[in-house]
Amino acid sequence: MSKHAEPLPPPRPDDSSYYGRPILKPPAWDWRIPAYLLAGGASAGSTLLSVGADLSGRPRLRRRTRIAAGAALGASMYFLVSDLGKPLRPEAGRSPITVNRSPPHQILTRTESGRYILSPGRTPYAS
Repeated sequence: MSKHAEPLPPPRPDDSSYYGRPILKPPAWDWRIPAYLLAGGASAGSTLLSVGADLSGRPRLRRRTRIAAGAALGASMYFLVSDLGKPLRPEAGRSPITVNRSPPHQILTRTESGRYILSPGRTPYAS
């Protein structure tokens, strides 16, 4: 007889965990996210192949792989946007793009030491 215990068999697919819940949670993604990742990887791979074809002097292969990379990138963007749905809009006036509408010289003041500070009475969120 061996002193070592027998290894436990792997759980069957229909087994539940200790608390009666499934061992694995159902995926939160639908099929579009894996398709987005696959198409993005195909685009990256095609781009690398086109660089290799360009370096090795194969213009026909370079053209085909660039077309494939563009098509895969377009498919990847389609899958991502279709999964995300309607884009969220930031609150008006709080977006980093729309916060500072004034030219920099109206917001920043140069001190005697050469450093820039916010002008008195001006804040980045002032309208």
